[in-house]
Amino acid sequence: MIISRCKQLISNKLPPPSHNPKHTHFYWIDLIRFLAAFAVLASHFRGAFFVDYASLPVHQQTLPIFCFFSITRLGHEAVLIFFILSGFLVGGKSIERILNKKFRPLDYSIDRIVRIMLPLISSLLLFIPVCLWGDFPIYPKVWIGNLFSLQGIACAPVFETLWSLSYEVWFYILMCAVGYSILYKGTLKGYIGLITLIISLSVFTKLESYYLFIWFIGAFGYLLIPNKSRILKYGAMIFSLIFLIILQLSSGGSKMLISISPNFVHILEIIFCSVFCIFMVQSIQNIPSTRFSKKLNRIGTRLAAFSYTLYLTHIPVRDILVRLGAPKSQELTISSVGLYILWLSIALSIAYCIYWIFERNTSKVKIFIKSRITHKNINSNYNLQ
Repeated sequence: MIISRCKQLISNKLPPPSHNPKHTHFYWIDLIRFLAAFAVLASHFRGAFFVDYASLPVHQQTLPIFCFFSITRLGHEAVLIFFILSGFLVGGKSIERILNKKFRPLDYSIDRIVRIMLPLISSLLLFIPVCLWGDFPIYPKVWIGNLFSLQGIACAPVFETLWSLSYEVWFYILMCAVGYSILYKGTLKGYIGLITLIISLSVFTKLESYYLFIWFIGAFGYLLIPNKSRILKYGAMIFSLIFLIILQLSSGGSKMLISISPNFVHILEIIFCSVFCIFMVQSIQNIPSTRFSKKLNRIGTRLAAFSYTLYLTHIPVRDILVRLGAPKSQELTISSVGLYILWLSIALSIAYCIYWIFERNTSKVKIFIKSRITHKNINSNYNLQ
């Protein structure tokens, strides 16, 4: 009854198929994804290669420099945007397929595992020489725990950015469990799905559960895409910027210009994610019409291809640069900003090279695994006959 009601509600909210934005290409979403990854890179590198704003000489604590530090302090908000994108592209599509009984748990599992593991393995391999060079201990249990996305649950992340990866994986596991428990209701698979769902929900008692809520904001953004509206798009953009500024002014790096309790910060982040999701689903319906916009959208697609690898590998690259003697600048000068841009360029280049070896072959690995499973099933059925 509940499932049919949800399906009816979604179908009533959506426009006819010929005008449904979900049946077209999502423009600009790749550019958003890359910019989010680049914001995380810029944030971590600025923190590593510049002192905090409060530690700058007094004569450099000016509004333009404050803006530079604020723009390069968007790493956490960029991760929130990643959660929205993941909920939109994975969660929303999965819920739609479950409601339409087109969800294939095996294909979904293969797609998610391969998508996660190839860049993850490449980043961990890159971090090994960092540990050896810096005399950092390598604890096998921790590394194995990170491979199984248990960081934040049973172990610490091997390096900073891996904290969010456990959230992504458990988002995926939870959604797969929902699919199993609904599609195979009353069967052994259905009960396994239900047990997995309970385990997944219990995991979020250890993790920050409000991130799961943010992920579902993205999912419902996909399911309930409103028709194009300039008022809605620009209104959501303005409110996104307002809440982004409030979050920045309340962060520790800005000397806590606004004092807000942690719980209220979570509420502000949820509001920011909600209005940003509205802005995003409005923006992706804008078809590039000018030569510049078409080229920009194509560039965004190319850059987004290695954004996940960039997100995972830039921390090992940063630590390698630090071990090589890259200085931490005490003030902003032409040379220090030039070095900062150089370090960013090196991280981008290395990430692209690693992407070319690992993440670029994601589709090939998925096809290979699925073909092997299909071939095995065919042989099993033949032997049974």
